[in-house]
Amino acid sequence: MLLAVAMLVGIDLACEGARGAAPAVYELHIGAQPLDAALQEFARQSGVQILFLSRLADGYRSAPLQGRYTVDSGLTALLAQSRLTYRWINSKTVEIIPLRTAPSN
Repeated sequence: MLLAVAMLVGIDLACEGARGAAPAVYELHIGAQPLDAALQEFARQSGVQILFLSRLADGYRSAPLQGRYTVDSGLTALLAQSRLTYRWINSKTVEIIPLRTAPSN
């Protein structure tokens, strides 16, 4: 049991170290297209796994991405015209989620 806990702590510390490093920059070439296709292409070009329900992206189009982007800056640009955002699940996986709406008064 102690070994398992130590291994988990070691994995967690390794992930923290990776997050503390300078973010990777990717040369991206993604044309304007339906958002679901753009997210899939972003994942292919960056190597980051992107999880999302296809219905979330229905009806949205992405702006083109041409140039050097971090994962954060690229996803922010892709999602700019939608009501979606993202959250990191781990160092190589991102989940696309709806923006939270403000409670109505």
